[in-house]
Amino acid sequence: MFQVYKVGDKVLPPSWYEYLGMSLSDAGGTIAVVYKNIAEAELKAFNSGFKFKVVVVDGIVWMLVKVGNQPWADIPYYKYAEDRLPTFEMPPDGMGLAMQMLLVEANTGILKAMRMVGLPTDVSRKLIKAVENQPYMPDYTQRRNKQMDKYKTTDLVRLADQNA
Repeated sequence: MFQVYKVGDKVLPPSWYEYLGMSLSDAGGTIAVVYKNIAEAELKAFNSGFKFKVVVVDGIVWMLVKVGNQPWADIPYYKYAEDRLPTFEMPPDGMGLAMQMLLVEANTGILKAMRMVGLPTDVSRKLIKAVENQPYMPDYTQRRNKQMDKYKTTDLVRLADQNA
């Protein structure tokens, strides 16, 4: 099922913190980039492009995202938190998963900008394989929290580069 988004609409509940979140479906995915007090610099960065990496640490899938010239950000992903488990086909060379990118104002939950991007083939394949192989983890939250305490985003980026 597709979700319709329109710039200017409230798409998320207001939040007192900034974060990135990701959901996946059979059709691809959505990444919400939620910033407070979005300024022209963040809007410009969002519209200038994205970089993506994937790394798996102790069963936790981490999507790493660089929004324009902003620092890398990390998103932990757990397929069993989805309403429905996503299923994918491996993309052929030159193709990748579709990812809807949303820039949302944290204070209001209002969508400020959106873009549809195609993940690079290698990132798509790595993400699909990681999600397909992700085990059920009754202790997911504890594992994730341990990793968030242990690794900075820069550490996860380095691990992704080492495992490329």
